[in-house]
Amino acid sequence: MKNARDSGFDQHYNAQVAVSHQSLLVVATSLSNHPNDQLDALPTVDAIDPRLGQPKRAALDNGYFSTTNIEGLQGRGIEPYMATGRQSHHRSWNA
Repeated sequence: MKNARDSGFDQHYNAQVAVSHQSLLVVATSLSNHPNDQLDALPTVDAIDPRLGQPKRAALDNGYFSTTNIEGLQGRGIEPYMATGRQSHHRSWNA
């Protein structure tokens, strides 16, 4: 993965979790070396143990937003709720 501080590369991992909205328990995990989350949504959903059942909906932040993820989730029968952009969380204060 490209190092943001200089022109070198570092070894980094990108950890993902799937959490049940009802129980707030972690139901799946995945680990990759992808530099962003976009390629990790579907493998994380696929890592959910079938004994737990297929989720009906998935809420994801804008780092996962892509046509591939939307179509992949819909193809699995999962309704995606995905942020498409980013808004500031905090008001700027001028001293």
